[in-house]
Amino acid sequence: MKLDRLILIDFITFDFLDYVFENRPLQVRGLNLTDDGQKTNGVGKSGLQTAIEYLMTGQSSRGVVDSELVTYGKKSSHIELFASCDVRKQNIHIDCTINKKGANVLVVKVKGYGEDWVDDNSQKVSTSSNNDTKKYVTNWFAISKEDLFNYYLINGSKFKSFFTSSNKEKVELINRFSDASIIDGLEQVDVSEFERVKLEADSNISRTEGKIEIFEEKILDEESRDFEKELSEEVELIEEEITEHEGEIVHIVENKKPNLEKRIGELKPKEDGLNELIGAQDELIKGFKKSLSKLNVKIDAARDVFEKSSDAVSDFESTDWDSIREKFDDDIIENNDNINNINKKLDEQRENSKKIKILLENLSVKLSGKIDCPKCSHEFLLDGDIDEAREKEFKAGVLEAKVSNIIEELGQQIEEEVSLRKDSEAEIQKINDKEKLERKALDLLVEEKYRCKEVVEDLVSQRGVLERKISKNKSIKDGYKNEISKLDSQNEIFKDLISKLADDIESEEGKISKLRGKIASLKPSNNKEVLRDLNEKIKSARAYISKQRKISEQAEESISNTVEWGLNFKRFKMYVANQSLETIEYHSNRYLKDMGSDMRVELSGSRELAKGDIKEEISAKIIRGVERSFKSFSGGERGRLIFASILANRHMINSTHPYGGLDFLSVDEVFEGVDSEGIKSIIESAKTLNVAIMIITHVTDSDTSSDILTIVKENDISRIKL
Repeated sequence: MKLDRLILIDFITFDFLDYVFENRPLQVRGLNLTDDGQKTNGVGKSGLQTAIEYLMTGQSSRGVVDSELVTYGKKSSHIELFASCDVRKQNIHIDCTINKKGANVLVVKVKGYGEDWVDDNSQKVSTSSNNDTKKYVTNWFAISKEDLFNYYLINGSKFKSFFTSSNKEKVELINRFSDASIIDGLEQVDVSEFERVKLEADSNISRTEGKIEIFEEKILDEESRDFEKELSEEVELIEEEITEHEGEIVHIVENKKPNLEKRIGELKPKEDGLNELIGAQDELIKGFKKSLSKLNVKIDAARDVFEKSSDAVSDFESTDWDSIREKFDDDIIENNDNINNINKKLDEQRENSKKIKILLENLSVKLSGKIDCPKCSHEFLLDGDIDEAREKEFKAGVLEAKVSNIIEELGQQIEEEVSLRKDSEAEIQKINDKEKLERKALDLLVEEKYRCKEVVEDLVSQRGVLERKISKNKSIKDGYKNEISKLDSQNEIFKDLISKLADDIESEEGKISKLRGKIASLKPSNNKEVLRDLNEKIKSARAYISKQRKISEQAEESISNTVEWGLNFKRFKMYVANQSLETIEYHSNRYLKDMGSDMRVELSGSRELAKGDIKEEISAKIIRGVERSFKSFSGGERGRLIFASILANRHMINSTHPYGGLDFLSVDEVFEGVDSEGIKSIIESAKTLNVAIMIITHVTDSDTSSDILTIVKENDISRIKL
């Protein structure tokens, strides 16, 4: 499998990137033209590896949260990865939208070689959730996240080299490469069942031998028995038992029976007292019921009054006073409108009257300045025609009289409208007074209705109290009856016990009779049957011991065979593990030689100790003339060793992968101690692999080799330098 193409949109510091992977090693450098003093840092070199990690695994190895992967100021980021598999003749397209808010969207498409990518859903992988889609991607590459982050997408924060890893980690890695997993667990033999069987058989033998000793002791005891003495002792024991039974009969007659009869006698006064209490409760209940009957009569009467009051309220016919008032209200509104209109006209005529008076005053002043001709006595004015002025004066006088009449008529109209309005208001007041009387009558009816209701409720409440008292007294009465019932039950029990005592006496007398008969039948005996039985038991026990010894021996043999079988599997597992170790050693040294290094790696694996135990311990020796420790080499030399081991382990994973593994490697922050020349030699040695390799470095020299991929950050935007 290989990676073909990577597309980034608004991802970290990349606004847009469309990169096609090349099947050769490249040194990834950075040039920061945005941040002073940063040089190669913060340009987005690691962003390429982070995007690949996220698309292949759904997460970042550095633990960056999703929202931090989106370019600052953007709402979402869009990333795509195209990959192919020559074994399956298949291409995969992983398309992911990372949203700052809300869920991410992951779409995966798969097509065969020779087919074109299409926009419909025919190539889309159908899953129920994003998590299921991520699992599909993981299964398509068939490489675990642990292996991806350790041997394909490597960064310094998580990477641990083969030379500095623990022995346990080395053993786990080698066992996996060696395919020893097919026998995992087989070397861990379980002999617990055989040990349990042997332990159980040995325990049975020991326990049975103890029984034989007991049987033999009993035989010795039986052979030395005094049967006459035993007979005498047995008679004594039976007579003691007879005495105990006779004593029990005496105890029944003198104690148990009198006590029961006494308790029966004590029950009668208690029962009589309870019957008296029941009678008292009956009298109380009778009184309460009589009061209740009277109260029910009162309730019926009060309810009748209430219903009549309610009917009176319902039957009350209320006059529609608003309708009656409506005509007079309309008349008042009309009167007010007429008064307002007349006042407007009156104001207009008064204004006209003022203007006419001013005109008359002006004409009077003007005519007062007339001049009489001394010759013809003709009157004339200096500034106008006197006849015209007199005519105007006459007309103005007539008009003044007419306006005065109009003003007088309008005044009379206002007085008439005011009088009409007062009449309407008087009628409304009469209507209001009648409405108050009607409402007062209705209020009295309603008040009477609710008073009756309160009386009914009060009487019903009193009835409830009486009913509760009756119920309570009935409950008390029932309690007394229950007590009498209990006393009757106790009485019957005591009578049954007295009856049973007679049976007990008869039983004790029967036991005494049997014991006396047993004494009469006793005779001295022998122990021949007992001895015969004990000898048979010893014989049977010895046969059982023989059988258990065979079971123990067979279990011991099974334990030995099983342990040897597990040891053989350990030897085989050790053999295949050492074979894988030799392969890793070979490829590590081959890559070191290609880098021009004279260092060599010697790997030693598990071995069998003198006592047959397997010691699983892997050691890595580095030889340069003499054996030296990994820490003793310079940073550049350690870098070559690490790179050689990465390539060797990656080769082992790919060689056992069902689809040939992944022909891609990205290494970030692992070769910090390697100088420019060291990186060049690493790049040169990797060219023979003919696969895409990206080694992210902080080298700052001016090398312009074609093996360098430079990421430039300018104005906060990252891009690949062309």
